[in-house]
Amino acid sequence: MKPLLLFLWSVLLFSQTYSQFPLKPEQLGTLNPRFIGPAAMSGRITDIDASNKNPDLLYVASAGGGIWKSTNSGTSFKSVFNKHNQATAVVTMDQKDNNVIWVGTGEQWVRNSISVGNGVYKSTDGGDTWTHMGLNNTQHISEIIIDPENSNIIYVATLGSVFSANKDRGIFKSIDGGKSWKNILYVDENSGCASLIMDPQNPQIFYAAMWDFRRTGWNFRSGGKGSGLYKSLNGGESWSKLENGLPKDSVGRIALAVSPATPNLIYALVEANQHGLYRSNNGGESWEKSYSGSLSNERPFYFALIVADPVEKGRLYKPGFSLNVSNDSGKSFRSAFVSGGNVHSDHHAIWIDPTDNKNIYLGTDGGVYISMIKVIPGESPLISLSHNITMWLSTGKLPYNVYGGLQDNGAWRGPSSSPGGITNSDWKNLTYGDGFNLIPDPYDPEVVYSQYQGGNLMRFHNNSGEVRT
Repeated sequence: MKPLLLFLWSVLLFSQTYSQFPLKPEQLGTLNPRFIGPAAMSGRITDIDASNKNPDLLYVASAGGGIWKSTNSGTSFKSVFNKHNQATAVVTMDQKDNNVIWVGTGEQWVRNSISVGNGVYKSTDGGDTWTHMGLNNTQHISEIIIDPENSNIIYVATLGSVFSANKDRGIFKSIDGGKSWKNILYVDENSGCASLIMDPQNPQIFYAAMWDFRRTGWNFRSGGKGSGLYKSLNGGESWSKLENGLPKDSVGRIALAVSPATPNLIYALVEANQHGLYRSNNGGESWEKSYSGSLSNERPFYFALIVADPVEKGRLYKPGFSLNVSNDSGKSFRSAFVSGGNVHSDHHAIWIDPTDNKNIYLGTDGGVYISMIKVIPGESPLISLSHNITMWLSTGKLPYNVYGGLQDNGAWRGPSSSPGGITNSDWKNLTYGDGFNLIPDPYDPEVVYSQYQGGNLMRFHNNSGEVRT
C-alpha cells in the first residue's frame, strides 16, 4: 500500500492550494492509507520478466507505477520499488540467481507524455532493497541483458534524451556487476539504442538497432543518418554495420528478435519508406523482406516489438494495438485471440515460458494478462489476472468524491466512503480519451473540469451528466 502515500501527498498539496486551513505532514500522524479503487484497469506495462525455473515468480515494470512482484503467477502483486523512480522501462532477472534483479528507468515507448528516468538499479534480495548503479543521464533505457555465463557482465541499451541532444546514449557495458560502465557503441548525440539482442548460442555475439529521433513540444522526428543495424562478435568491443538487403532511406526505429528454437534466424522489424519485417539466415550478412503489411508500420515509436517463440520454430508474436501471431516465420500474421479477446488494447510487453510456451504473460496499457492455453489455433482468449498498478489524483469536499484520469480510459469519479465498503460499481466513468488532471469548480462542486490528450479540456456536470468541450 506504500504507493498510496503519493495519494495522501496529493490530498495534502491540493488542501494547501485550495483550503484556508492547509494540512501539515505531521497532522497526518499515524494515519494509514486505505484502498478505495477503482480496480477496473491499471496503467501502462512496459516490460515483464519471469523466472525460467519458476514461472510463478515474475516482475512487472510500469510506465508510472514502478516495479511489481508476484510469486503466484500474478494472482497477487506487491510493489517493490516505491522509494525510487517510478518511470520504469525494463526489468531483467538473473536466471542464474533469481534474487538478482536489474531495473532500467525512463520508459522506452517514447510517446509525448513519458517521464524521465535516472539510470539503472540492482537488487540482490528479490526486490526488497535496491542500489542505484549509475547511468544517471541516459534518461530512457530500452534493454538490459545479463551475460548467462558471467552475471558480473551487464549490457544496457539506452535511448538517451527524447527532447534534446545528449551523449549518454547507445550501449553501456559493465564487467564488475555495475560498479563501472563503458560506452561500447555510440553513434552520435541524437541516436540511441532502441533494441539489443544476444545470440542464444554465443554470448559474445550481439545485434543492436540504433535510432536517430527527436521529440519537441510540437513535432516528432523518427529516422535520420544515425539509424542503423550493427553486429558485434566480441562482446561489444567492436561493431560492424549491417546493410545488405535492408532499407537505406528514412530508416527509423528497428526492433530485433531471435529464438533459441531457430538461433540462425534473425528478425528485424524496420520502420522506413520500405518498412517491413526482414529476416536473415546468415548472421545478418544479408536480409530479405518477409512481410510488409500494416502491422510492420504500426506506430513504430510505440509498438516497436517483435518476439520469437523460444520453443516453436517459425512462431512470432507482434504486440501492437492488439496481439498478432505468425506461424510461418513472419510471412503472414493473424490475431492471437478468438473473437477479439477481452484484453485491453495497446500491447508493449510479452514473456513466453522457455519450457512451456503455452504459458505467456502479456503487458498492455490496461494491465497484466496470462495465458495457459494454446494461442494458435486458440480455443479461448487470454485471461485477465491482475490490475493493481493505477494511481489517482484526489480532491474533494465532506463527504467528498475522488477524481482521477486513466490513460485510454478517460476520467473517473468515486466516493471516499460507501456503506458496506467501496465497490467497482461505485466508480463512474465521466469522459473519454486519455484521462489527465481533473479539478472540481471551487464554486460549484457538481462541475468538474477534465483534461485529455492534445491539450484539450472538457467540462462535466455530476448531476446532469452533461459533457461540453
